[in-house]
Amino acid sequence: MKAKILIIGPLLLLVVIFVNWRMLSQDIRSWQASANELANKGRQQNPEDIPLYPGGEKSKAVDDHRPSRHSISFDAQTGSEDVLAFYRTVLPRLGWKIVGDNSTGKAGGQGYQWLEDDGEKRPAHYELSVTAMEAGAGSVPGGRTHVVLDVTRWPNINNVPLYPSASNRRVQRTKDEYGFDQDVVTYEATGSPSQIEQFYQGKLPRDGWTRSLEEGATIESGIFFVFSMGSPEMGKTFGTLKVYATPNSAGDVGRTTVTMEIAGSELP
Repeated sequence: MKAKILIIGPLLLLVVIFVNWRMLSQDIRSWQASANELANKGRQQNPEDIPLYPGGEKSKAVDDHRPSRHSISFDAQTGSEDVLAFYRTVLPRLGWKIVGDNSTGKAGGQGYQWLEDDGEKRPAHYELSVTAMEAGAGSVPGGRTHVVLDVTRWPNINNVPLYPSASNRRVQRTKDEYGFDQDVVTYEATGSPSQIEQFYQGKLPRDGWTRSLEEGATIESGIFFVFSMGSPEMGKTFGTLKVYATPNSAGDVGRTTVTMEIAGSELP
């Protein structure tokens, strides 16, 4: 009897190891197949449309009162290394450049920046962070990895959006009151100054701009927006934008002249 037990014990252990190996191999093949399928589609049109790890559960948007940030969290039935390997495989093929990759034990994170095509003109740049924390790290339940995808937009000062009916756009490089370079963009639009003000107050914060609330400021006197990212040690990116809108003469009813004064670290 003891001899049988001694034989059966190792055999059972081998069976368990084999089954676990087959399951792990199947999981790896599963995410690799999904990764290859996504990557073969090529560059994605919407940088905010980040794929979930295969079988991701309970996806939800996180509202943190920052309109320029889009956050998704979900649980994956695998380890953090598989999750990070999946995104490391997929995202560069979809248009993202990896700028940071760190993994320690049961948790890890990655950072990406969106690479714009030569002909691409978006009003914002995009950054993405991927965080994966598996069971045993923090308060994550056993047998799964908690994943958070954060997409953050920050303004492209070389492509500030125009009101939809914009025409006759002109650009002039000048100096601001402090002697720094600025681009003055002027165009005509069909719409009232208040409609144009509503457009910019709705659109710009989603692209990462923050309005500076100056007492008594109106679109006619100029409304002011700013943004700043980074640090003195790592390098700062910043910009300022002032938007004016004045109705045209009585003979040009419904038309408004819009002027934007744009300055910042990314002016060419």
